[in-house]
Amino acid sequence: MLLPIFLAFVVCHQFNEVDDLPFEADKPNVKEEEQLNEEIDEEIEETPQPTPGPPPKVIVPLKDLVTYRELIVAAGLVIFGLFYFVGRISISKQKNSLCKKLFPLLREHFAIVPNDMAKLYLHRFSTYITGRSGYQGLVVSVIYPAQCDIFGKIMSILRGTKTKIVFEFIPEPPKKVPAFLRVTNTKPHFFEEMKLKSVNVSDKLNCYTDFGEKRSEFLPIINSFIEEYPSCLSLVELSDSNIYETQQESQYVARFEFDIGANVESFISEEVVKFMITIADMYVLLKLPKEDAEKNLSIRNKMLSENKKKEPEEKPLTPEEKEKLQKKLEKREAKRLVPKVKYSK
Repeated sequence: MLLPIFLAFVVCHQFNEVDDLPFEADKPNVKEEEQLNEEIDEEIEETPQPTPGPPPKVIVPLKDLVTYRELIVAAGLVIFGLFYFVGRISISKQKNSLCKKLFPLLREHFAIVPNDMAKLYLHRFSTYITGRSGYQGLVVSVIYPAQCDIFGKIMSILRGTKTKIVFEFIPEPPKKVPAFLRVTNTKPHFFEEMKLKSVNVSDKLNCYTDFGEKRSEFLPIINSFIEEYPSCLSLVELSDSNIYETQQESQYVARFEFDIGANVESFISEEVVKFMITIADMYVLLKLPKEDAEKNLSIRNKMLSENKKKEPEEKPLTPEEKEKLQKKLEKREAKRLVPKVKYSK
């Protein structure tokens, strides 16, 4: 019984003298690992690294860069550019030919006539003519339909837009006669207020006037012109209430508007200029009967007084409102006087 126990004690004592048990894992050697890592780092540093160079060139085919959308946009830009330049050239040629035909005819009636028209917009040109007794001058304007872009061209064709020529005389009548005459296709909004008379001139045009019996001197000339040049005349206005571009220069105006087709030069003639000069001169020398002149003047004074009554009256400010307004103005003035200087750090 004691022999097995003794043998087991001897075996355990022998294993105790060994460093470790046979089934335990070996402990890592830290110094050896550090030395191995240093050798690896030295090898990596000694190994030559490749220098970075430019990326290789890759040729992309043009068909991959340009698609149908780019082609459509490029074609649209080319078409718009062609329309713009062709339209400008066309308008310039039309304007130059008009000046060559019109200005010599106007020089027979006015002393100072320029050689060209000033460009106000892309499709509008204008000039000022003077040098005739009874007038401050004459403003001639021509408005061409849209020709510099494809959409404007299409809209002009669909709407039937024609070339418009406007002659706006600025008369200086010796007697300030209150009289109004307008030949147009629309009734004036002040027809009832001014108590105008309506006379049919053609299928499309009517005459609205307060000339009284004196209108019989003007209408035959206008009728004969409309018969000779149908569908060209769009407006004739002889007025002491100028509402057009020259209203700051004079309250009197003799305005003629013509809507013409493509061939403008064929319309301009000595007869057309003579028609306008005759009507304008008759208006400058117009003398109404005393009763008609007094009646027209009283109607105009009544309209002016009614318009003043319609205007909203400004209420007087209270002392508190005046004080607030004064403070606000002083504050605004103080801000305005402060120099705006930016200081840099």
